[in-house]
Amino acid sequence: GRMALGQSLCESFMMAVISSDRCNTLLEHIPPVQRSRIICRQCEPELNARAYYDCSTKNVNLCSNYLQSKESLEEALCHEIVHSYDVQIKRPRANFSNCGDLACSEIRAAFWVCPT
Repeated sequence: GRMALGQSLCESFMMAVISSDRCNTLLEHIPPVQRSRIICRQCEPELNARAYYDCSTKNVNLCSNYLQSKESLEEALCHEIVHSYDVQIKRPRANFSNCGDLACSEIRAAFWVCPT
């Protein structure tokens, strides 16, 4: 398989993707501070994820040791920004411990990353 991006390349690609039209369309709908909460980091193997949204810190974590390209980073970031929106904006109406609400969030996130 392909090699993981690593920390430095992850951060470089993240900055390029954040300024893309596609990502900005999502980011304009969540609190501006969220941009500073998008971080590249080494993720634990048991997470088995390219990225994840942490509800407690409100960080979007990009797993530099699992992402393999700029495209995979963009896809993962857009997916997690949808979850960030759902938690921060929709949370008063959505309960993410409820399987139905969580499934709806996953569907929205998956739809957003579909090729356009």
